[in-house]
Amino acid sequence: MKRPWAPALILLAFLAGCERGHGPSVPAEASLSLRLSMAGDDRRVFSVGSVQLRAFDLNFGPHAFLVAPADRETGRFDVDFDVPAGELRILVEPRGSALLPDGGKTESGVAMQALSDPILVKVGEVTDLELALVPFIPDSLRIAQTPKRVLLVWKAMPPAESHTLRAIGETGETLVPVEEGQDFYYLDDVKGIGTIRAVQVRSENRFSSSAFSDTLFLRIGGGS
Repeated sequence: MKRPWAPALILLAFLAGCERGHGPSVPAEASLSLRLSMAGDDRRVFSVGSVQLRAFDLNFGPHAFLVAPADRETGRFDVDFDVPAGELRILVEPRGSALLPDGGKTESGVAMQALSDPILVKVGEVTDLELALVPFIPDSLRIAQTPKRVLLVWKAMPPAESHTLRAIGETGETLVPVEEGQDFYYLDDVKGIGTIRAVQVRSENRFSSSAFSDTLFLRIGGGS
């Protein structure tokens, strides 16, 4: 069922390991109360089926990773997530697909992201954290005609550092890296797949790649 991914209140159970002494280490329970919302007024629909959670230290060294199924009816998920006590950053990434005009979906990838500021997780305490999820899938693909070339442009999302273009042509398809910080690509630079029939774009950053965007169908010459 296609619904907007709703704000959710999730209680994450943390197990923070005690320091080792002369006796055995006994985990002590701590918890993080995490509230998620959509950033701004963006209400585009994503089909979210799971949520990735990651914990990093302050130098972005990985400490924990978990993928949890999401309830598509309620936008909620329940998890147990083991991390060490101390200063951490939490990355939350709902995974889903862009919706196509015919009602189909692109393949699944990260749809939204939220990265926390450093938080201090203490043994025996509850840490409250509120994060605003920001869309990650590129939007508004269109062709901008120039005097001599055909230019594809799109709306880049705030978490994106770079993009990858997927061009689908008469004789196959190809993935083309787009220069960092660039939200356009000259399609006549795509070679080896004949006439281009359709294009998609995905976002990338240091953490993840997004799902591919909606498909833009077109008829132009792509080098052969």
